[in-house]
Amino acid sequence: MLVKLQYTLSIALSMWFTAALCQNKSSSVEDDCITVQEIKIPFDGNQFTPTNNGPDKPNYNLVYYADIDEYTFWYKLIITSNCKMKFTVMSATPGDDYDFMLYKFNSNNFCEALVDSTLVPINDAVYATDYRQSDSTKKDVLSSSQNEINVKVGEIYYLSIMNLYGEDCGHRLHIDACGKSIAINSVHKPCFLFSQPNKSVPMEELSQDDADSTIIDNHVTINGMVYDNDNGTAINGNITFIDEISGDEFITDASEISGYKIELERGRRYQIKCEAFGYYEIKGNIEFLKPSIYDYYLLKIKEGKTFVMEHILFHPSTYALKDNSFSELDILVHYLENNPNMKIQIEGHTAGSAPVTATNPAYKHLDDQWNFTGTAKKLSKLRAETVKKYLIQKGINQSRVLSTGYGASQKLIPKPKSKDENALNMRVEVKIINRGGDKNYNIEPRSPQE
Repeated sequence: MLVKLQYTLSIALSMWFTAALCQNKSSSVEDDCITVQEIKIPFDGNQFTPTNNGPDKPNYNLVYYADIDEYTFWYKLIITSNCKMKFTVMSATPGDDYDFMLYKFNSNNFCEALVDSTLVPINDAVYATDYRQSDSTKKDVLSSSQNEINVKVGEIYYLSIMNLYGEDCGHRLHIDACGKSIAINSVHKPCFLFSQPNKSVPMEELSQDDADSTIIDNHVTINGMVYDNDNGTAINGNITFIDEISGDEFITDASEISGYKIELERGRRYQIKCEAFGYYEIKGNIEFLKPSIYDYYLLKIKEGKTFVMEHILFHPSTYALKDNSFSELDILVHYLENNPNMKIQIEGHTAGSAPVTATNPAYKHLDDQWNFTGTAKKLSKLRAETVKKYLIQKGINQSRVLSTGYGASQKLIPKPKSKDENALNMRVEVKIINRGGDKNYNIEPRSPQE
């Protein structure tokens, strides 16, 4: 149900279009199956269209790519000296955002290697930035956060730059290599804003004023709703994003009114789990490259199936509810209100089969639910009836709720080896007796916003 955004595939597809469509006005050449802008490092003998900005800005150069090219712009970096190299990409216009990947490739059939996924980018050496200005100087600032790359004579690198969102007016490329630097304006559309970017500097060398205004935002906003797939109504849910590399978890709640909203790091792959009370969870893997809307459509638990009410708890040897049980009971009430024709059965289970033969003296002044004696099965049934009474008090018709107790006859863990495992057997479950004949709309989730 989840749409996978494969950036590498997008680049591979774009190369075939670029070969046919992209005709740069400067020194672009056909290379393998793509049209590339060649740049010799360290910048001797390069041919660019000069800008008319005066002699004080000799390295301010211009290249063009076709207005109809909606895919990737490519550079071919030819290394002619052993040195260190770093580069920065920045959008030329507020509202545009670009990302890039760098590939080291010295053989033939570059496109074939990329499409076959035998070629991977140098991921730890690249980082995207967007349009920024220094608050103190009001000039564009290129902030170099990527690591320096040690390059050698004869090596060839391919740099792909892809517009993620915005008008795709064009981008700026700033390269520092072998003690020299070059700035290139690559123009895609007339909305390109011409200005002279400052020389790129590491983030730690910026002044405080500059640092505040050049923080690199490498995150994308993801938002959406969680729906009941049977009737299309919005429901409350919980969504977990797990970074596949670091293992970091990011959890957000989805409201039936406003949905969910979360910021995630662009280009990371996440394992996703979406859960909602009374529904089967769904899982998937996804990579976000731009702000997206992702809705989730969950299926109700099937008739005859049960789910555990993990947070409905009772005081030991009683059928008196603990205070922290009521929030989950209210969730069950809301679930039944949203499914007005559903019928359920509340099932009580105990951890052991030994009868309760004596009451706790501390509870002597309290009512019967605190002073129980009898079999484990009877206790489990009274606990189920306590839950049922609460639902009825909250307005659920008693004809929709059955209750029963099984004692310790249906343990989740037959031979528990710890206190925690034993506690899992002491539980309240809800069985779906009748789902109420909901119509199935077979709704599919929306894809990311274009």
